[in-house]
Parts: sequence; C-alpha cells; structure tokens
Amino acid sequence: MRNTDLAKRGIEPIPIAGDPRSKIRWGGGLAPNPVDVQPVSAASVQWNNDYSIGIEKIDSEHLAIIAMLDDIRCCKSVDGIKELFSDIVQCLEYHFAHEEHIQLLGNYPQYEVHCNEHQKMFRRIKAIGRIHLAPRSARRHPDEVAGRVYRLTRDCLIRHVLKADKAMGDFLLGL
Repeated sequence: MRNTDLAKRGIEPIPIAGDPRSKIRWGGGLAPNPVDVQPVSAASVQWNNDYSIGIEKIDSEHLAIIAMLDDIRCCKSVDGIKELFSDIVQCLEYHFAHEEHIQLLGNYPQYEVHCNEHQKMFRRIKAIGRIHLAPRSARRHPDEVAGRVYRLTRDCLIRHVLKADKAMGDFLLGL
C-alpha cells in the first residue's frame, strides 16, 4: 500500500524515534467516528465498548482495521479482495509495531508474550490470505472468498483484542 493510499484511509505514517523494530506508526485521527461505521450486514463487526481497550489511538487503529475488513465483504472480485487484504496485512504490521512501542514505554510485563502473540497472529492471517486467495480462489464466487477471508480474519483479530489487548490496556491504564 502506498502512503497516499494510507492517507485516504486516514492513516498517516510517522517515524518512531529510537525504536529499531518499527519504522512507522499510525498518526492521530485514524478512523471515522464509530457511529459513522455502518455494518454491511448483520454478520459484520459493530464497534462497541467491549472492543475498547481505553487507549484512544489503539482503539482508533482497531476501528480502522475492522472497517477495512468490512470493506472486503463488499468486494465483487477476488482481485479486489486480494488488494484489500494486502492493505490490512500492512496496516496490521504498523499497528503491531505501534502497540509494541507503547508497551515498551509503559514497561508492560507481558511485552514478550504479547509480541509473540502478534507474530503468531500475523503468520496466521498471512496464511489465511495464502490459502483463500490462492490462484484457485479465482474460480470461486467472490462472495464465498470474501466471506471466508472476512470471517477467519475477523475472528482472529477480535479474539486478540478481547483477550491480549484488553489485558495490555488494563495494565497501561492502571486498572
């Protein structure tokens, strides 16, 4: 994804000084107001307080990723799904680097465990793309491909947010 494409989605790459593991993070004002995100069907994720970890920038990034994921469900071609999925993978890479940077700054005791979870989740999500967006997928109906990619990626992300990210947020906010 080019920086101009990121900017269209409200994501502004900004260098993080002193963090050799990450080259950029997301800037502020990343996503629309949660009220403005309209689900495309009953099965899409509707943002609610259960998903909030209480750190505005992280919550905004989560919301932006969920909105991008919902966009996959509207695609009418496998190529369009591939492009959006690639964008999501790149945004996740930025998001994970940002989360890990915040954890370092906050002396989060589960930092290593959380980083390992990010690595596993990133590999799992990339595998979803390799399996479901392989050339043979072009023979399947785009709705079927979009549904599988959406459902598997959504479930992976939501489980992580509700468990690992919630714990991180609670610690960093002193709850």
